[in-house]
Amino acid sequence: MLEVKPLTGNIILPGDKSISHRSAMFSVLAKGKSVIENISSGGDVLSTISVLKQLGADINIEENTLTTNGKGLISLSGENQTLDCGNSGTSLRLFCGFLSGQNLKNITLIGDESLSRRPQDRVVKPLQRMGINISSTNGLTPILLNKSNPDGGRFESIISSGQIKSAILLAGLYAENPVTDIEETFTRDHSENMLRAMGVKVISEKTEFGYEATVFPPVNDLKPLIGLVPSDPSSAVFFGVLAALIPGSDILISNLLGNATRIGWLKVLQRMGAEIEIIEKSKVFNEKVIDVKVKYSELIATDIRGDEISSLIDELPMLSIAMAKAKGISRVRDATELRVKESDRITVVLDHLNRMGVKTTEYDDGYDIVGSTDELNNCYIEPHHDHRIAMTFVAANYLISGVLEIAQKETISTSFPTFYHVFEQVIV
Repeated sequence: MLEVKPLTGNIILPGDKSISHRSAMFSVLAKGKSVIENISSGGDVLSTISVLKQLGADINIEENTLTTNGKGLISLSGENQTLDCGNSGTSLRLFCGFLSGQNLKNITLIGDESLSRRPQDRVVKPLQRMGINISSTNGLTPILLNKSNPDGGRFESIISSGQIKSAILLAGLYAENPVTDIEETFTRDHSENMLRAMGVKVISEKTEFGYEATVFPPVNDLKPLIGLVPSDPSSAVFFGVLAALIPGSDILISNLLGNATRIGWLKVLQRMGAEIEIIEKSKVFNEKVIDVKVKYSELIATDIRGDEISSLIDELPMLSIAMAKAKGISRVRDATELRVKESDRITVVLDHLNRMGVKTTEYDDGYDIVGSTDELNNCYIEPHHDHRIAMTFVAANYLISGVLEIAQKETISTSFPTFYHVFEQVIV
């Protein structure tokens, strides 16, 4: 077995990307000055800010602090403009609802080559049913959008997705009557939490029809946002998994977003036998903030399926590394959504694990991984321009003393520009 260095010390991570996107967008709708610290400086969030500026928002980011002078619920304008969301699916899908009530005419939403391949009718069609003047191009980008007067009512999401739910609720801010989104599975509720923090009435409940979130059109100005964005759980997973796998590791991840819909990977690692302590600290924007301690422990296989998938969908590639080193056969099911991310993450992850000597079986909605304590093989890593694939195998590289050749590492800056710097802080 190759000697690998343990992870020790305190990890300070960038602000959560999902919260950063929303705080940038929502602050524009407020009346007054918002000051948001520890905003993510990743390429995706910068795409959101760029679009907002293009439509006239008074918004600026400097040294990871976002300042917005919000002018109210309907304050953006534009005509015959093309808005580039880069690689950010969150930007594109939230903007579909967020912009629907603004003073816009003939607006086109586009993305990069990767985003242009990802399905968009899942968000366009529910918005069309609300009466919003929006259309896709054969289910893909470009998306065409005009100012609309959305209808109130109840609308079912095609799939359970926090992005789709957010788009529907944001469009509901401009409706005359309450708007309800219905999902089969409870998904990320960051939009609901932040809207409540700004004074909007939002009700979330489980009914006989599914998980329902209802937004009531605001009667007062939205309150500005003041606070510090908690650290990103999707960034923390790389360090948490490595700490659980490498003997002698003992790390503290500070000020982590503790929303239950985002820390499923921590629960899975605990179930696999990892020594993890979760310490609740405070709240910001109605979101829990936690500290997490992770120490090395021998891991056992586990099954991940059903409702649990939505709480760790972005973290499954790195969790797959943990499965490859755990005792037994781990199984993932109900994860079809992995196939329509920046890459087909099921096929791409398994392909590389196979090259590294790990036995796997692929299914339409998931996979099996046979864990082993054998050394991982050296191989060439092709991330397919997917930032999470690149980060997963850069992290896995620490398990085999850095012998993997990994292409397209620059794509990591999409979500985690300080990735390598953080590693340097905790590798002894």
